[in-house]
Amino acid sequence: MKLLDGKVISNEIYTELKKDIENLNEAPGLTVILVGNRKDSETYVNLKHKKCLELGSKSDVIKYNSDDVTTSIL
Repeated sequence: MKLLDGKVISNEIYTELKKDIENLNEAPGLTVILVGNRKDSETYVNLKHKKCLELGSKSDVIKYNSDDVTTSIL
């Protein structure tokens, strides 16, 4: 049985991904729409936002209060 070190593997993947992004004509991007004030959701989205910026990707977070959003079923 071989034990894998997740941190080492993820760093290798991120290094390769950063190089791939640098070779593109235009950086890819991620936009997240965050509704409400759940701390766990904000933490998750902020981690993704920071990682995108580290890798050279565009990242936007659009925040709405839950009172400002309604849902409807078509």
